[in-house]
Amino acid sequence: MKPFITYCFFLLALLCANSSFAQNNDRVKVYFGSGYQNENFHWSIAGNLQGQNPNVYSELKWRDLKGTLLTANINANVWGALYVTGGYSRSFIHSGKVNDTDYSGDNRTNPVYNQNFDDNKGYSDYWNVGLAYQLFKHSKLSLRPEAGYAQSRQFLYLLDLSGLYRNLNSTYATKWKGPYIKLDAQWHISPELSLDAAAQYTQADYKAAADWNLITQFSHPVSYTHTANGYGIDANAFITYHFTHFLAVNLGGSYFNWETGNGTDRLYLANGQTNDTQMNGAYRHGYNLTAGINLHY
Repeated sequence: MKPFITYCFFLLALLCANSSFAQNNDRVKVYFGSGYQNENFHWSIAGNLQGQNPNVYSELKWRDLKGTLLTANINANVWGALYVTGGYSRSFIHSGKVNDTDYSGDNRTNPVYNQNFDDNKGYSDYWNVGLAYQLFKHSKLSLRPEAGYAQSRQFLYLLDLSGLYRNLNSTYATKWKGPYIKLDAQWHISPELSLDAAAQYTQADYKAAADWNLITQFSHPVSYTHTANGYGIDANAFITYHFTHFLAVNLGGSYFNWETGNGTDRLYLANGQTNDTQMNGAYRHGYNLTAGINLHY
């Protein structure tokens, strides 16, 4: 929540400074949007640190995590062709399915445990701060590279809505963070209509912590942790209609794919002992559809 509060103060300060930008009516652009997000996420661990015995020992999959998305971002021209950018978005999860499977054989053979669960709460969010440079600007096309720092989090649940495991309330919280590079392009179809597209690459450090609340042999509130290195790829496209120079509406969507390489799973036992094994990677992909308004100052 702290990045969101910081971002709100940052936004307010820039809006209050609008009077100093009177010489240029396009110094600050603010966007507010809402929509729908759907994502899938899974990870697995091996039986030991060498990735063996078996190579996939336990696997968790979250599928069709559907949520309501709220998003906001800001672009401020601070000097010449240089812009400061910032954004925040959050998807409030309202439905999803979870599968937990354990195996005794390599390559996901000989399952010894297979159970389906639910996830109808939790969230995923994202914030970024960066610097952009207006590299090329023409009446029909403009290009703007950007670099900065981003963080994405997920707070996911394992629940049993059937009532069989009434007290099940396990959680898995992730944090992906690191530097990013981005390229924005805008094609002016007409004076009122434009097509905006962007692609972004993030070099991510991945950390996660889980609380398996019904397993008494595990420590609580942290039952195990995951660490790994990975990356994220995001792409989006929007159609924007400009009512005036100051007001525009847009409609579009985004696709994202984030994943890690092998990492470390550290299990914390109730007796104080720990046990490490190989994490085989975490994988996340999904899309969102949004509609919103742009305000130009």
